[in-house]
Amino acid sequence: MMSTHWIIISTLLLLPSLFAQEIRSVALREVSISTQDRSEICQQLPRCDSASGTLYKRLSPTEYYFIDDLLQIARFTKEENYQLKQYWDFADYVHESKILDGADYQVNLYIEPKLYPLNHTKWGVALVKYGSGAYSGGGIREEKADIVQLNEDGSYQTALNDIPFYYESLIRACFREEDADSPHCHDEKERTLNIQYRDIGKPYYQWEIIYTFTDWPAHIPQSKATIYEKKQQRVPFESLDKRSDP
Repeated sequence: MMSTHWIIISTLLLLPSLFAQEIRSVALREVSISTQDRSEICQQLPRCDSASGTLYKRLSPTEYYFIDDLLQIARFTKEENYQLKQYWDFADYVHESKILDGADYQVNLYIEPKLYPLNHTKWGVALVKYGSGAYSGGGIREEKADIVQLNEDGSYQTALNDIPFYYESLIRACFREEDADSPHCHDEKERTLNIQYRDIGKPYYQWEIIYTFTDWPAHIPQSKATIYEKKQQRVPFESLDKRSDP
């Protein structure tokens, strides 16, 4: 009987951790809008690129985000019509990450349509700096992100900077006639990331950034490609001076 009581007590003590809600980012879902709705949205903004503008929906709570190539994001609610609630303009944002060092590629910025949890109430977006280039038989792309906190008054603050967001390169390696039978005619490299969030009792969540590297040399089958991981831990606003080269 005593052991049964201990099992019940132990189970009750574990319940909070067993049922703790996982902290996740929120991917915004693209929604189609009519020409009239697009015009209605743009009329509420100081400036608007209707051609590049895309409307996204957040399911819980239900709200809408409009993002365009002018580097702005606006939050709307909708009953009968779309109603602007807040607006953030990143046109003058200085993104200091170095992209494709030593190469003369065109570099641009974009806002990823995803909300990142910073703490229980604060959210941020990834302002991504990217460069890419193409050449005969291959290409290269690199992205680095600053995570920017969206404040309710329309201001913003950089919470994390210089996060290696994505990398890929593809270099042609088959040039001779006998290479025609090669199982793989390119040298390929890729780096992706996944983020896990933990509440460690600080004002902001701890981010565990997991980088996955894939190295697939030419002339070998994909089954022999090398795949490995590296991990980093960062806390928003505590890690601004730390470089994130994985």
